[in-house]
Amino acid sequence: MRAPRIAVRALSAATIAVAAVLLAAPFALAKEGGLVTLAAPIPRDAEPGSSLTVTFSVTVPDENGHMVPFSGSPMVLKLVGPDGTTTEAMGAERGTPGTYTALIEVPASGISSAIFGIRGTSTTSDGTTSIDDLAFDVDGLLFTTTTHLAAAPAAPDAAPAPPPADYRLAILGLVAIVVTAIGLATLVIAGRRGSLRSTQPGA
Repeated sequence: MRAPRIAVRALSAATIAVAAVLLAAPFALAKEGGLVTLAAPIPRDAEPGSSLTVTFSVTVPDENGHMVPFSGSPMVLKLVGPDGTTTEAMGAERGTPGTYTALIEVPASGISSAIFGIRGTSTTSDGTTSIDDLAFDVDGLLFTTTTHLAAAPAAPDAAPAPPPADYRLAILGLVAIVVTAIGLATLVIAGRRGSLRSTQPGA
């Protein structure tokens, strides 16, 4: 009865070994040329504290060097602020194999860099285990900065309208000229009439 138990144990050990190899393969591939391609660049000037939805696809080289979708493992996205603070989110595979979506909060200090990778761990010689993610390279544009249109310069203040012309002085001057001309004309006519009367006989 012991022989079957030995066979079962041997089979279990072989199964675990194969599973370990299969699970390790994607990580090895990820380390050797895995690429992340964003559906849209991350807005670097996103409001601190706001949430961003980041969609990206992941490919790794197969045994022939052809890039194929990387599937079956959650992806890690970290945003790093200028002061070193970080936020983290796990990207879940959605629909198309190798396509992931992560909802992540913008660090309080803003965004200076982003890291994509696979969650991994490492164990030191004293048995301490710590997180040691395997980072991916990014293919294409990682960030974009939204262009804020500068406010149009204010139009210069319009020059004040000139005051309405005052024609009263001109009219008075014109009236004075007309009156003077009429007066002179009257004097001339009167003078001529006087000269005619003085030359008539019996005057």
